[in-house]
Amino acid sequence: MITTTFNDLINAISDAGGVPVLVGGGVRDMIMKGLSEPDLESSQDVDIEVFGLTLPRLQDALSSKFFRWDEVGEHFSVLKVNVLGFDNPVDLSIPRFEASTGDGHKEFSVMADPDLTFEEAARRRDFTMNSLGFNLLTGTLLDPYNGARDAKAGYIRHTSDAFSEDPLRPLRAARFAARFLGMIDPGTLGICGAMSDMATSLPSERVWMELEKALLEGYQLSSFFYYLEIMGWLEILFPEIAALRGVEQDPEWHPEGDVLIHTMCALNYWAENLRTGNKEDDLIVAIAILCHDFGKATTTQFIDGRVRARGHEEAGVDIARSFLHRLRQYELANDVAPLIANHLAPVRPFTKKGIRRLSTKVRRMDLLCLVSKADTAGRPPLDPTGSFPAIDEFEQAWRDLDIPVGGPKPLVGGDYLISLGLKPGPIFKTILAEVYSAQLDGVIETETQAQGMAKDYVYTLSHPEDYA
Repeated sequence: MITTTFNDLINAISDAGGVPVLVGGGVRDMIMKGLSEPDLESSQDVDIEVFGLTLPRLQDALSSKFFRWDEVGEHFSVLKVNVLGFDNPVDLSIPRFEASTGDGHKEFSVMADPDLTFEEAARRRDFTMNSLGFNLLTGTLLDPYNGARDAKAGYIRHTSDAFSEDPLRPLRAARFAARFLGMIDPGTLGICGAMSDMATSLPSERVWMELEKALLEGYQLSSFFYYLEIMGWLEILFPEIAALRGVEQDPEWHPEGDVLIHTMCALNYWAENLRTGNKEDDLIVAIAILCHDFGKATTTQFIDGRVRARGHEEAGVDIARSFLHRLRQYELANDVAPLIANHLAPVRPFTKKGIRRLSTKVRRMDLLCLVSKADTAGRPPLDPTGSFPAIDEFEQAWRDLDIPVGGPKPLVGGDYLISLGLKPGPIFKTILAEVYSAQLDGVIETETQAQGMAKDYVYTLSHPEDYA
């Protein structure tokens, strides 16, 4: 049982001669919320840099107070300490400085130095709003780079020239713009643009992590992609998205502009109005919205004087798979593909038969409806909710049918055919498919009816002379 409190932790550090300084998002969020002290209990992650103590002395200080910790970190040590009242461990680290030793995000030399000043330690941080500190002994805000001013304004500005050593930082800048409804400093944008040749050095896992966070945490999602486009990073990292720029649409149905603008409008509407709060579901829907019109880049044509993109739904599936496979999101690609291929279904005329058949292709019809709503809403200045009644009617019809995830369960299986004396073989698949098709069409509705149809097929095979 954890019985040590946060005050116990701070006192243990102080008694040993150390100075605990809260750093990172906890201080930034304090400023953005207009608070005079950090709201530690609501913070997901609490990061503390301990000045004046070496790591062994810090460990001795914790041991003397009966704290338990785990030491983690591939390149430098971080102590994760369990504290009463905190859902996640508190991170303790020694101030450190980093030097780039190569082109990749992981190629850094990291050195701890407990005698660094806070200004020196904060210099390595990416943005001024993240270079803030809060002295937990004195209750003093530490702000050597005017981070509080920028945090209040949502202004994303690099802290120092060290910014250009890490190729992940342009992605983080774009993500922060989406999350905090902020603006990136022109000087920082210039540095990001000059770093574009480093984009290909980023591991796909790190690129995906930033994209995922942007989609799940952002409020103005278009800002993430807008700033990457300005930096020259969009075409390098996400060429499928960049390819949507300039792809025309019929102005009657899409007065907002090209396909990229439409996609961004749809994402913004979803982020503001349609999030469910379930991170797994939200990520599937957000990626499906992002990719739903990828196919228009290859199918758009002028036909009879109008812009058409016939078959863009199916055409976009392979492009989206390639996009997600490059980011090593194979399972997510499988979840998203049927939503892309069928994103127009909820706004088209439907029948019960059609819904049953569609449910065998789309496991989560509720998520399909969210994608469709975002798609139809992303067409300003048209009424964003104009098609919602039709989509709601489609969803209600699906719910009324009470169809299990993955489609209706077949009313008969191979075991029944065996009981009729039929030996397993290719004909099994044919008979079961015919019976299941009749079930989806509503021709049969009970197990008895399905068994009767299967029995008729078996009889036909056994007595072909009766049908000669």
